[in-house]
Amino acid sequence: MPNDFESMTSNWLKNVGNLVNLTIEERETITGAGAEVVKRNIAEVTKAKHYQDDRDTTKMKHLADSVVSGKLEKTRADGSTAVGFSTRDVNHARIARFLNDGTVKRPGDSFYDQAVSNSQNEATIIQAKVLENIQGKKSL
Repeated sequence: MPNDFESMTSNWLKNVGNLVNLTIEERETITGAGAEVVKRNIAEVTKAKHYQDDRDTTKMKHLADSVVSGKLEKTRADGSTAVGFSTRDVNHARIARFLNDGTVKRPGDSFYDQAVSNSQNEATIIQAKVLENIQGKKSL
């Protein structure tokens, strides 16, 4: 009898460990789903508050079109996903910070902070669904 209980406990612990211990790829999938929600909301708010219809975007993308998500450069892979503005062609991140926080000559409107804050519930729900889906596949 002790062997049966020991094997049952061992199997149970192994199953729970598989559900709780996520790989880096699984974490990236979960956080990436939430990041896409935040990315979409930031782009929408940026377009609503800071978009100029008459601006020529042939040489440089608009700030609302430069919202990106992914792994931060020069960081170790831990499954996290960052959301922000691109710095590749033009330093849109710097421009967004000035618009969000303000400068000496222009008050900020906190559009980025509000978009991130307003996205948290939706992002959490999406991440929970993806996690549930991953755990469902593992338990089979």
